[in-house]
Amino acid sequence: MLYEIVYWSRRTQTLTDGDIVSGIVFPARRRNRDCDVTGCLWFDESRFVQVLEGRREDVELIFGAIRRDVRHRDVHVIAQGPIERRAFSKWNMTWLQHDGAPVIDELITRYSKPIAAEERAGSQHAATSDRASAESGHRWLLEKMKQIFLGGLRQRPEDAM
Repeated sequence: MLYEIVYWSRRTQTLTDGDIVSGIVFPARRRNRDCDVTGCLWFDESRFVQVLEGRREDVELIFGAIRRDVRHRDVHVIAQGPIERRAFSKWNMTWLQHDGAPVIDELITRYSKPIAAEERAGSQHAATSDRASAESGHRWLLEKMKQIFLGGLRQRPEDAM
């Protein structure tokens, strides 16, 4: 079964864009290829948003290391749980800068509280139309973010790995 974790965090001020690509993206490609994890790292001058996809054990192992990484802080999970298919199947790890910042802003502002797998499945005690509406909006924004990421990546075919 495929699993994903989507998170955002605050980038440390001393980290340059070059440091991100050479010190995070390139090593992640090698590591992720070894365990069949795919994903995308988006960043701007102050934030990261990352999507990780693969087997749950592998995604959680990699995310555990990411949480401990000192190159960022304030890690917030936006979504995690089972997925039917990968959005970034062509890339063990790819990256984008700034594309889709308004969608990222809205996602972080409105939905920084994660939607857990139990909430997706629905609980008999907590199933309300408000929750369903919020979850639908959350999923819609996540999918919109992924489409923006993929659109930006189509413009960079040399990045396929």
